[in-house]
Amino acid sequence: NMAKKLVTLDFETFWDSKDKYTLTKMGAINYIRDQRFEPMCVAVGVNRDPVIVVEGAEMKDYLESLHLDEEGTVTVGHNISGFDGLILSEYYGIHPWRILDTIPLMCYLGLSSIISCSHKALTGLLGHGIKEAGTVLSDGKHRGDFTDSEWEWFKKYCYNDCNQCRLNFISMITAAKQYTSKENLTDALDLIDITARMATDPAFVPSKQALTDYVGTLKEGTQAWLEKLRAALFFDFKTTDDMLKAIRSRTEFPKLLMSLGCECPMKHSEKQGKDIPAISKTDLAFTALLKHPDERVRLLVKARLEQNSSIQKSRAENLLKAGGDLPVPISLQAFKAHTGRYTAGTQEGSDGLNFQNMSKRDPNQLAIRKAIRVPDGYTVLACDSSQIEARMLAWVAGQDDLVEQFREGRDPYAELASKIFNVPADVIHKKAKDGSDPEHNKYKSYRNTGKTGVLSAGYGVGAKKFSDTLLRQGIQLDPDLQKHESMAFTAHRVYRSVNWAIVKFWDICSRVLSVLASYRASGEHHWCLTLGRDDMLIAMVDKIPCTEQWEPCILLPNGFRMWYPNLRVTDDGLVYDRVIHGKATPTRIYGGLLTENICQALAFDMLYWQAVRIARAGIEIKANIHDCWIAVVPDDRAEADAKTMESIMRTVPDWLKGFPVDCECESGHDFTIA
Repeated sequence: NMAKKLVTLDFETFWDSKDKYTLTKMGAINYIRDQRFEPMCVAVGVNRDPVIVVEGAEMKDYLESLHLDEEGTVTVGHNISGFDGLILSEYYGIHPWRILDTIPLMCYLGLSSIISCSHKALTGLLGHGIKEAGTVLSDGKHRGDFTDSEWEWFKKYCYNDCNQCRLNFISMITAAKQYTSKENLTDALDLIDITARMATDPAFVPSKQALTDYVGTLKEGTQAWLEKLRAALFFDFKTTDDMLKAIRSRTEFPKLLMSLGCECPMKHSEKQGKDIPAISKTDLAFTALLKHPDERVRLLVKARLEQNSSIQKSRAENLLKAGGDLPVPISLQAFKAHTGRYTAGTQEGSDGLNFQNMSKRDPNQLAIRKAIRVPDGYTVLACDSSQIEARMLAWVAGQDDLVEQFREGRDPYAELASKIFNVPADVIHKKAKDGSDPEHNKYKSYRNTGKTGVLSAGYGVGAKKFSDTLLRQGIQLDPDLQKHESMAFTAHRVYRSVNWAIVKFWDICSRVLSVLASYRASGEHHWCLTLGRDDMLIAMVDKIPCTEQWEPCILLPNGFRMWYPNLRVTDDGLVYDRVIHGKATPTRIYGGLLTENICQALAFDMLYWQAVRIARAGIEIKANIHDCWIAVVPDDRAEADAKTMESIMRTVPDWLKGFPVDCECESGHDFTIA
């Protein structure tokens, strides 16, 4: 609303494929922080004035003269939050007043549901010319390596990229104003800016010393048991690295098991049309070998499954590589997921720093979290929305008894468990929480069964999968696996009978998908049907903005649409096309999965509505972990800002009036609370 000046920019930098110095090989942070980094030219378009290309030593002064940090100046680029914006902040120390990236904007409009998120694909779709393959010319070349004609062509390439980006942005923002209301669009653009700022104005600083010590400890511990395993095997491995290669190999690992007299578990692969080794962490027959009587088998299986510590080691090393003791950008992409939720990383990847999958509950990951800190004088505030998807499912489906349990602050996990195990809910709740109670573990298992039901059985999951999920979470209802499965099947049946409205909603979603597919096939448009509480959702065949393509979608109350392009009936059921790695890929969809899509989308819509209002209250959001917003504030503001965050996160948009929302806010000085 306050925009006075639009600045579109695009950098071209030195790169060298032979030396593996590329964005795709390294990720943006390592690439920009590398000593070889060299901006060669930048193309800039101010408002609708002609684009100019600035090169060499003139770039710094020119960029500073733009006053990108002045109120009212909006800086735009394609993947700006993942690259060009980082160059501004990391290399030139420039932090724009507002950043708008055309990638999340095209995702918001649904264009990413039919094309890849590349500048080339977007420019072609919007009819703004053809993107040249200009970087092929620059591979391995510094400025002095270009001929005069090559350099002029390269500058023209940079000019075109910037001009096309500006035209793309104008086309999309114009379409967006017709796509949704002014308030909805303002919120979406604010989220794009907030997300970009997590990367370009980071607040968390990894401790180089703490990470180095942690990597050393991991190496020592891992090496000890690997040497023990190497001595136990009948194969002659010269080094532990050679042994690890064999352990990681799907063809060699079964041979290692056989050498110890242990049959390798197998499973049928529909894709390959044959039985294959069942040797992943999700294969229960394989993980059961951790209890094998032969210690050598247990060690070997542990080595195969020990991805956790190796992932932690890689993550710690990547944090060090990205520059320990320097602020680490939190790279997320707004609206990139099908449901509109965040995805981790940038267009080129995430530098191996996916904060979204850094578990808070896994003790192996706490050391890294503790090593990621904020400077002295600052406090971390982490505000987490409680059980948001489970609450949303109950709300949308009209499961009012479950809604009331959440609203009244009762324990829905214990309440479901009481119906499964025929024990009063208050007894389950009390004994599961009381670690000194001799029956603690039994009642904790009961409550966790109820928790798994409430959190994961609500999207049409089958009884066998529910049983296996319990086992993977360490919940075995009986030492005999067959009895466990029988008890799990009973629990699954109870969940469905108790939550009849949720089960009914799956059926409604299934019928909606069938109707959408039939209308798409018939070519009929401009019609709709409604579903969900108070008809809050609209299913329709609509035109994707900036195109003439009509596709099925679910319109959410805040104006965001989940698109299901080319929804159709096949021998495998209903499928639609999702763009994966630039290609339309047939993807199954059914009632339970559509229910999950809807609940994920609505939950995130509420969360980002809250985040935008937290930012407008003057509290800078520096990270997100799923349902948790993380701010970094001066110590003297921490108490007041925590109250403000809690107050906002207990508020909901008008379209969720009456929804039972709750949150927890923690404070600290490192990433352990996030």
